[in-house]
Amino acid sequence: MTINIKSLSIANMFPNNPTIQSNLDALRSKYNFPSSITPKRQELIELIDILEELFNYFHNDILVSAATFETVKLQPSYTIKTIGYHAENTLSRIVSLWDYLFILLNEYLGTQLLASYQIRDKILKAEFIDFTFVKSDEGTYNALVKPINLSKIEKMLHIKKLSPSLKVFKLHKNNKNNNMYRAFKKEFQPTSKIDDLFALYKQHSESTCKEIRNEIIHQRSLGFAVSFSGNLMDLPIRRPVVNINRNGWKDFDELFSDVETNLNLLFQGLNKLYKILKDDDFPNALSLNGRVFTLRNYYCKNCSSTFSIPEELSEDILKKFIVCPKCLSHKQVKKQNTETTHERDYYDRLVGSLELISNLRM
Repeated sequence: MTINIKSLSIANMFPNNPTIQSNLDALRSKYNFPSSITPKRQELIELIDILEELFNYFHNDILVSAATFETVKLQPSYTIKTIGYHAENTLSRIVSLWDYLFILLNEYLGTQLLASYQIRDKILKAEFIDFTFVKSDEGTYNALVKPINLSKIEKMLHIKKLSPSLKVFKLHKNNKNNNMYRAFKKEFQPTSKIDDLFALYKQHSESTCKEIRNEIIHQRSLGFAVSFSGNLMDLPIRRPVVNINRNGWKDFDELFSDVETNLNLLFQGLNKLYKILKDDDFPNALSLNGRVFTLRNYYCKNCSSTFSIPEELSEDILKKFIVCPKCLSHKQVKKQNTETTHERDYYDRLVGSLELISNLRM
């Protein structure tokens, strides 16, 4: 029996087709992201930088893949290998971006869940390495790294002790198996935006898009004309059915319709995350039992800037000694209205205000 290896050209696998650009333009016109964002806290700047990367990943990587898939599936000149390749590229990027989105939310919330097993393994590996700094003749310090001598049993016991605190981030359509969802519900009071994000992910994870992507990874490529299907033969020894179809085992028009649905869900999810970071809509801890955190706003006539400090600090401790953090003036500062905020912002401002006053009085 002869094995037939088909060599497809670069031009066939990566078509230079003007229709791709027109399809891409049409997709991009549907999905417009905000052009700017002003972080309310310094700590949000890096997270917003990552959010920008997610916007660009959607706008370029995903939409270019989707436009190419849309084009080649309609052209008879392209083989099932080419269509399957670009369909898989689109699906894998859509599913990956959901992970990236929730990893960013996870970092914002600070749930302590790890982003991957690779990070977990590196942490565990570092537990068995001793770091010491040795001063050189030039006066600089060099790191001396050496393994800690422990028996195999001692290492296993130490890993067992650490493991409960090193949980890896995991998404799932079932909230009981979604440890990101469980960590949020266990620690924080509910917020509509974050609840909406989990609801959007549930819609995505129940779609054909996620199901097919998992089948691609674990069972068969969309470009296979001959493959094992997910069905079983009704025999005493149950065996997978071999699927033979020159047009592939999945209807590409139907699959692209599911891709369009998932693009809409993902776009909504990215915009929800944008609003969370833009508004700094950080949920308060469950343990606070509904406590409200209030800030007092001030206006500095000397430099025309506005700033806020915790209301309790303003009224009970600093009283009339309110200092502008920008120009350090306190005589030109005028009291304005109050506003509510979340726990993390409140205590960040509390620490910042006390540090500023402490430095001025030294």
